[in-house]
Amino acid sequence: MPSSAPTGNGEQPSAQPGVTGPGVSAAAGALFPELAESYPAAADARERVELLLDHCRARITPRPDGYNPHDLHESAINLLSVGIKVGTDAYKSDTGARLFMKKSAELQRLLKQIPGLKPAPYVKSLAATLHQGRFDVDASLADLKDNPTLAASVMEASIKLAAANGILPSPLDVAAADDPAATITLSREQALEHARRAAQRAAAEEGAITANAQAVAALLRQAGIEVSMPHLEQRLRGRDSMADGLTGQSVSAAPEAQLVTNAVRHVFEIPDAALTRAFKAAVLAFEERGCSEVETTNWFRMRTPRFLAIRTVFSTPQGYRFEVEFHTPASYQAKLANHALYKQIDWLRRHPGPDAEQKADELVQRVQDRCLEVAIPPDASSIPDHSRPRHAPGGAGRHAVQRQVDHRPRACQPAAAASSSPTIEP
Repeated sequence: MPSSAPTGNGEQPSAQPGVTGPGVSAAAGALFPELAESYPAAADARERVELLLDHCRARITPRPDGYNPHDLHESAINLLSVGIKVGTDAYKSDTGARLFMKKSAELQRLLKQIPGLKPAPYVKSLAATLHQGRFDVDASLADLKDNPTLAASVMEASIKLAAANGILPSPLDVAAADDPAATITLSREQALEHARRAAQRAAAEEGAITANAQAVAALLRQAGIEVSMPHLEQRLRGRDSMADGLTGQSVSAAPEAQLVTNAVRHVFEIPDAALTRAFKAAVLAFEERGCSEVETTNWFRMRTPRFLAIRTVFSTPQGYRFEVEFHTPASYQAKLANHALYKQIDWLRRHPGPDAEQKADELVQRVQDRCLEVAIPPDASSIPDHSRPRHAPGGAGRHAVQRQVDHRPRACQPAAAASSSPTIEP
């Protein structure tokens, strides 16, 4: 250090004989002996800084990977420790990232040759597998079973929790989704039979679902949000309506598959200014009651809508799915006003004729025109669409539709096909 700074024992270093520039302390001279002469000889502060930067040997080891040829175990620990630094600071400083990546690849190759070695299912490495629905829950849990690390225990607990809440598919679900033989196209008779079973199941599940929906509505009111449930008397979808929707659809052949997600449905009508806040609070309240969010479609974000609401599919702890629609007063009135048009569009889908497509397009345009008259609630576009990967082809019902998102104040979308138009089922 310069002679103007005190040494470690509080003494001031002495200037070099015959030199007017500052000297270095005894401690600094011991660490950097070449500075003892060159530093005091520097003419000005700039030259002294250049000496420190350019001519002092580095105190950092020239082998940042920590290799010790006399202790291979210590070398491996040092290398893995460098990996932590590489992952956090590689973009900010020279931490030996290139050397680590080269050695870590070789270490990975060697580790894979060890019999019985099983990789831990880190999320980053499994991103594509999870996205494609190919994550094998049972196999991953088996791999983690005898892993003694804390990280493995956390992974095991997380996978079990995700699987229990229906977030991760089971291997049987994946196999069914990939097998074309696992789907069938429903005739009218088959659709009626599926609708009959769906109606029976809905009647059995409805009581608990409605109790939860009413409890969530009460919580919103306690939070100062005005909310009504105007569709309460029509919460059970009619059997014929479900059969109409299922006729001609390709669905899962599994007998236990739930083909209709809105056999039980509720509507929350909320003032425009509170819709976004109410939706977020309601989703959390449903989840606190064991009903997890499976899919959300925000029709307020679409360019030219045929429907306006935020529609969310929830799943009960037992895996039964139901729907809740979040409306403003104007969007709910548009839903009611378009009821007859939805029915006509659906009838044309099931009874194609020479001019059926043209008639359907005209009806869709009337639906869109009415929806465009509805004001978009504040911040409604901030609620993104959400979809958990599906593994039962018919699980989404007939409302699944490719949508185009527009972030303009009036965001909506054109009709792709009459078969995907929303309906108000009696």
